Amino acid sequence: NAIRLLTPIGGQPVLTIRSTHSGSFTQGQNGATYTLTVSNALGAGPSGTVTVAEILPAGLTLANMSGSGWNCGNGSCTSTSSLSGGSASTIAVTVNVSTSAPAQVTNQATASGGGAPLAGAEDLTIVAPSNPPAAPVLISPANGLTGVSLTPALSWNASTGATSYDVAFGTSGTPPVVANTTETNYAPGALNSGATYYWSVTARNGDGGNASGVWSFTETCVSALNSVSASIGAAGGTGSVPVTASNGCGWTAQSNTTWLTITSGSSGSGNGSVNYSVAANSGLPRVGTLTVAGQTFTVTQAASVFATQSYLISTLAGGIVEPPTQAPGTSVSIPVSYGIATDSSGNVYFASPFLNAVFKADSSGVVTRIAGTGVAGYSGDGGPALSALLNNPQGVAVDSLGDI
Repeated sequence: NAIRLLTPIGGQPVLTIRSTHSGSFTQGQNGATYTLTVSNALGAGPSGTVTVAEILPAGLTLANMSGSGWNCGNGSCTSTSSLSGGSASTIAVTVNVSTSAPAQVTNQATASGGGAPLAGAEDLTIVAPSNPPAAPVLISPANGLTGVSLTPALSWNASTGATSYDVAFGTSGTPPVVANTTETNYAPGALNSGATYYWSVTARNGDGGNASGVWSFTETCVSALNSVSASIGAAGGTGSVPVTASNGCGWTAQSNTTWLTITSGSSGSGNGSVNYSVAANSGLPRVGTLTVAGQTFTVTQAASVFATQSYLISTLAGGIVEPPTQAPGTSVSIPVSYGIATDSSGNVYFASPFLNAVFKADSSGVVTRIAGTGVAGYSGDGGPALSALLNNPQGVAVDSLGDI
């Protein structure tokens, strides 16, 4: 007749497992982490092997599992180490999140073996939509451009929200990433003559990245032009563009307009020159270009003086009254004048077939009849011009001596 105390000796282990994470995951995120904690709630340590298995939801892929005292691979970890009552051990699970992962997922894990019942854990996880920057817009060198300098600079437009840019560059159509920069330009250094290079840029931030398309350009074996422009007067002229190139380097030259003509050197190999001619300009200022080995030479031509000269129109002769021998030009009427001529003093001569006479208008505007009476006829040779009879005079000319 006694009260007795029963104390467990070497009781069965009881395993528990818990999955935890910090914050939310993001679509497109790499390196998101779960922490699995395996514990022995009570009793003796497990006997034999304990296995922890990871069961990832759709949208997550396993990148790595590791933990001290655990042998991990293929989505599970095993351990033969003793987990005494009340002790715990952790395993880090690294996952990558798909860009199309659902808004919430549940991670699952199990712990089994060692004489303990199967234990399981679930971990509800929020997946936020990703907000990577838009793909950058490439600027220079232009896609497919040939004759690019041997030391080019790559440039692109900034992408809103980007924190850095991956630059892919090389001679392969799928170039490798060679640099990460916060700038919107990159200098790949000295390149090989005649080679074709490919490049693209990926804009990145914490939510991921978006890549541009792949552009290409081809290097030139021609050095930069010593002079890149010339100015030519309205009367036209000629010029030359020296070309410096390595031996065996072929090149061509083209004009973009008909008034700028290549007279020699439209193609060549090695050093040479492109000679050109500029036609006279009868209009406004104009600009043309020569493309020499993919490089631009600009020719600017001045305007014609006639295109820029301003004029004021005024009446020299004419009116409503038929003229006497001499009268102010604006007070007379002279029907349909033909054959106008001028002399070095600025006098203007003209014939009127309807008045059968020839007139002179001086610089002050006074009109004087200098030949003909107004009566049609054929007489007066050897006599005064004002007494001569003219019949429908059509033209007039003045020589350097003033003879009319």
